[in-house]
Amino acid sequence: MKISVIIPVYNVEKYLVSCLQSIVNQTINDWELIAVNDGSSDKSADILEQYAQDDARILVISQSNKGVGAARNAGLKAAKGDFVCFVDADDYVHPQMLELLLEAAEKENAEVAIASFCSEGEFFAGKYHLNEVEQECGVADAGYYLQNVHKLNYSVSPKLIKRELIGNVRFGDWIGAEDWGFNLELAIKGFRYVKLFLPLYAYVMNDFSISHLPFSWKKLESYCAEAEYFYEKYHDDEAFVVLREHFFRRMLLMAIGEARKPQGRQQKRELRGRYAPRIWRLYKGGAFDMRQFLLRQKIKFWLFVLRGMLKI
Repeated sequence: MKISVIIPVYNVEKYLVSCLQSIVNQTINDWELIAVNDGSSDKSADILEQYAQDDARILVISQSNKGVGAARNAGLKAAKGDFVCFVDADDYVHPQMLELLLEAAEKENAEVAIASFCSEGEFFAGKYHLNEVEQECGVADAGYYLQNVHKLNYSVSPKLIKRELIGNVRFGDWIGAEDWGFNLELAIKGFRYVKLFLPLYAYVMNDFSISHLPFSWKKLESYCAEAEYFYEKYHDDEAFVVLREHFFRRMLLMAIGEARKPQGRQQKRELRGRYAPRIWRLYKGGAFDMRQFLLRQKIKFWLFVLRGMLKI
């Protein structure tokens, strides 16, 4: 088995057929599709069941609602392919995506093959030829990944990842940043990659996804918890120098930015009271260097932390 495609599914009946059909229509056949129904309450389960009946390559796993990370982990546990590809159930992909990424990975002996995103209106359904595609090869460690994340993608899509490279790495319980944490764990191990500057993955704007919420407690908690996780796991590791330079500052500024979104004064005060002590502990523990902050970032940081610690 060459490729295991893993799709977490939660209440996406509006988009699911397009997503599943885009996998069924792939130009290569050596794949399995593992769809993890994460406690959907709409017709998603019925759609998955029908596709599984029609195509033996499709496996449906059902579980109670545990979140996208747990759903992907369930898919990884069942995966048998040499490579793993994660697709979100409200997106869809070019019919050549698996073919081109696999061809590029095997040609360049790469553990990770990466394509580009596009929006629905930019999607091109014509035929591509790999030798005509602009691409880049190299080795990514934690430092390279964090400095070039715009190119290597925060998301685990659209990527083909060697299952052997993944090993025991799994997604955390974080929301809104679980992809970044997973990618960073792989980058700390180091991997050879090939990047195709080719839009093979159509990102669909789903207004109900957590990334589009005006404010999310879950995202705020995830940013803080993820920073704490990487601090505890790697503060005595050589990777900590790179994390300190690039990772923790960005995560905590994202947390502070999320905490500033609510309009109500009482909720903002509650947020500061809950998260300022946790951010302060990371700062005191050496997770980041304040000299790396821009002036406006320093002001936001100190206002948030001091007001939270003083409960004002």
